[in-house]
Amino acid sequence: TYTWKKVDGPEAYRCLDRTSPKTIFSDLQEGTYTFELTVKDNDGAEAKDLVAVHVKRLSQSNAVAFPNPTAGIVTIKITATTHQNLTRLVVYDITGKPMFKETFMRSQSTTSRQVDLTAFPKGLYFIEVGADINHTVSCSVLKQ
Repeated sequence: TYTWKKVDGPEAYRCLDRTSPKTIFSDLQEGTYTFELTVKDNDGAEAKDLVAVHVKRLSQSNAVAFPNPTAGIVTIKITATTHQNLTRLVVYDITGKPMFKETFMRSQSTTSRQVDLTAFPKGLYFIEVGADINHTVSCSVLKQ
């Protein structure tokens, strides 16, 4: 038989199958968990082993536009949790109309892109950046 139990760590967690040699732990909070697996054979012999699971909070990706406000060229600084990703950048006007689109391969976790807003009318613009796989971040810039 196999039996999993938590011996130390935060209170919140779920165990898919406590009686399987392999299981899945989910709903873990930040912190260090220690789980114990006990194995018993048909003759009653028993062995135990411990496994430590360290759960860390992931930093979040972000994007910031500067100078803000701007009269023309704006720099979008992207700070992402991954080092490389196909990145889509879209600038929308206040009505949600796309005014500029660009897709590029980001090869570092922090990178900057310049966008020329010189020909754009004065107003507020929203910038959407596909910073990581399945993760989009936004910022805004005021064009003077």
